Amino acid sequence: MHPRVISVIERRRSCCRPPLPPASAAPHPLAAVLAHLDPAYTGKFTVDGDKITSPVDISWNEVNTGRNQTRFFKMEGENLVIQTPEQASVLEPGKRVTSTLTWERER
Repeated sequence: MHPRVISVIERRRSCCRPPLPPASAAPHPLAAVLAHLDPAYTGKFTVDGDKITSPVDISWNEVNTGRNQTRFFKMEGENLVIQTPEQASVLEPGKRVTSTLTWERER
């Protein structure tokens, strides 16, 4: 049996992203809008070394449903740091980006 992950990320509204670019600047008309939504998905996962792989069975963005979500993780003191692989930016065509999420242990 594989454990299941449920990921729902809500960004602090105080650290807003820049304004949406015009839809014509994105590879797909909805790509820029979807990139500004808070991501959420669920699926079983496996761990191999520092890599977590989750075949997505439900997602806020149906494009991700049925695809694997891969993340890399490491511990930095009391923090769990999770990072995406490098990927093409949906907001800035031609640019490669990564996203990092840091969870701090509550005391």
